[in-house]
Amino acid sequence: MAWAVVLILLALAFVFYRDTVNQVLEGVRNLEVSKVSLCCLFAVVYYLCEGTILYKMGKLINPGYRWYNGFSVSYKCEFIRVLTMGTGAGVAEILFLQKDGIPAGKGTGLTLMQYALKRITMMVIALAAFIFLCTKPVSGKVMSDYRLLILGALAFSIVVSLVVSALAFSKKLNVLMNLLLDKLCQKFVTKKGLFEKWRETMNQLNEAGLLYIHYPVLLIQILILNTVKMLSFYAIPGFILMSSTGFIEGTLLMAVAFVSATIIPSPSGVGALEFAFVSFFGAFVQQADAITSVLVYRFATWIMPCIIGMILFVVDGFRLKRGKKCIE
Repeated sequence: MAWAVVLILLALAFVFYRDTVNQVLEGVRNLEVSKVSLCCLFAVVYYLCEGTILYKMGKLINPGYRWYNGFSVSYKCEFIRVLTMGTGAGVAEILFLQKDGIPAGKGTGLTLMQYALKRITMMVIALAAFIFLCTKPVSGKVMSDYRLLILGALAFSIVVSLVVSALAFSKKLNVLMNLLLDKLCQKFVTKKGLFEKWRETMNQLNEAGLLYIHYPVLLIQILILNTVKMLSFYAIPGFILMSSTGFIEGTLLMAVAFVSATIIPSPSGVGALEFAFVSFFGAFVQQADAITSVLVYRFATWIMPCIIGMILFVVDGFRLKRGKKCIE
């Protein structure tokens, strides 16, 4: 049954993304194979860091959790994210963690905590990048031209980071929010089920936060890994357009474009990032070069990880099936 659902979703995703994939492959053909390969290696660094983060966080809950588990989950979640058009990666991660020996409740807390730390990292990098780029002649004009979008995205990221961090690490705020939800349940009886889901998610996040806060070295390691992880993605256009933007300036410009795109609604982020990317990089290069760059970025960070995730999903599925047969 599960395989049938995956195949149906795969067919739907193929239809939905067909034009986008064709455009991406066309963009890849316009760049040297060596550059495309190096861009894919940048993307691999992202998933190595992501897998290591899951391993370090998961091992604290289940000492038997292996590094391969985290690495595999990081890729398989990308596969599911593409299949579900950006909506199912979080649930999939919880299910994959559960299969690897981490209870669903703790897995939910781990996933939410991981998201919170990633948002904090993205916000800090983007804010620092924005300040730096404002001091440069060309990029400073870009920051000025799109300041409403950029400042709105930064403000949103800061608010989300602060709120999620407070809910994760503050026991007093958790108690206060539970009291508020109690009152909402009493006042809006028909919405009680929704409020209870909010309560469960909030309590799981707080439980995870109160666990990980006792391991400050681990939190610092995760923030460092998140920084390397995000910069490895941001460095791809910086590398491709290095001769026009400069590697550092191009990387930081991508950091701002990436965060700016998060407040533009679109399935799996397709379309939003392209808009922000071409708008920001258009001041440095011709539109055709900017489009080629973002298409190669999509290939390295979207298509290849999806393919690898699909392979790992199938391999792990067969391993699980074979293991069950051996037990029987």
